[in-house]
Amino acid sequence: MKITRLLLLIFVCAASNLFGQAPQAINYQGIARDLLGNPLSNQAVGLKLTIHSSFLTGPTVYQETFTVTTNQFGLYSVQIGRGAPTTGTFSAITWGTNSHFLEVAMDPTGGSNYIAAGTSELISVPYALYAETSGTGGPTGPAGATGLQGATGNDGATGSQGVAGPTGPSGDVGVQGVTGATGSTGSMGLTGATGATGLIGATGATGVTGATGPTGAGLLATYRWATFHTYDNATIGWAFGNDPSFFGGIPPSSWTDGNALAYQISPNKDVQRTLYQNKGYAKENAMMCNDVWECYSSTDGEVFTVLFRINNSTGSAINWTPSFYYSAYNPWSEMASITVNGANTWSSGASGNGAVTLSIPSGQVSTVIFVSTSGFPQSTGNLNARLCRLAFYNNSLVLPAGLSFVDDLDTATGGWSN
Repeated sequence: MKITRLLLLIFVCAASNLFGQAPQAINYQGIARDLLGNPLSNQAVGLKLTIHSSFLTGPTVYQETFTVTTNQFGLYSVQIGRGAPTTGTFSAITWGTNSHFLEVAMDPTGGSNYIAAGTSELISVPYALYAETSGTGGPTGPAGATGLQGATGNDGATGSQGVAGPTGPSGDVGVQGVTGATGSTGSMGLTGATGATGLIGATGATGVTGATGPTGAGLLATYRWATFHTYDNATIGWAFGNDPSFFGGIPPSSWTDGNALAYQISPNKDVQRTLYQNKGYAKENAMMCNDVWECYSSTDGEVFTVLFRINNSTGSAINWTPSFYYSAYNPWSEMASITVNGANTWSSGASGNGAVTLSIPSGQVSTVIFVSTSGFPQSTGNLNARLCRLAFYNNSLVLPAGLSFVDDLDTATGGWSN
């Protein structure tokens, strides 16, 4: 099952006239938001609403589409049952037979490239539509008589303000006393004799030898890396409540269900430090990840990402052309990608290997990020085996003259190239 939460939707449904002629429609409101949670104000959006019978992914009994325009708060309103039907007839839905579930999909550009946003059960309100055929309701009881309102009491009188008392007279300032005379300075005492030198203390024990520090710059490629899964199958939910602050500023649902790319990672150094907790060292080549794992569905995915900080000490841009293996699977919205200083430099929707030429700007430290997701799912019965990989070959980590790896993420501030 594909669960997409690229856009957050909040909706309310209502039906009325339980004992009269029920209208063949259900009121529906929602708020359209972008990936960062900001409302899509005064914007045309496309909607596709689907009603399933029995369970979340049960048979489709009705489906329709709308094109609506949000207000300044991103709010829009439609009536389910009065859109453009694509499957079934709204009036033919048998509300009383089974549970029913509403699936919402949206195209934030107003077109028909819909992205699934979630499915929830219709609990009680729409079943007013079922009451139309389930029998005649009992008579309405008479309204009770309204009780008499008690009289309002009178306000009490405001008391008068008392008279302020007179201010007392200030006392006289006393006479300042005479300053006494300064005494004479006493004579300096004699210097005492130097004492004997004390005994030399015993030599202390030798301290423990400290850990060997990393090899100096120029000999090794220093990099930061992170790997994570996006969905918790045990609790049936996105990792850490789909909180983007743990995953480079991108929600887990976007990483493996929304075609997220490296350039969408936040430039904020604190957000980057939260994700890239691991440090690695390599020389000419490096096998960074080669993990075969099993998944229950397309919702979960494994992501591996590596961050390089590269200094160009010259006055001109220098090309670096790394050769690398990567993994991705576009049919499940999982991409491999590269960014240099926040630019959408390269991406692929399928696993493979090759070389990409990257331009490193002059006179600054640049941020270069590689991302691999997981490759083609191979069925193993009830599960799917998948491979997540990232490796550099052909001496790719030997940088051209003028470029050097910098390990400064712990102290760096500012945006991408600072």
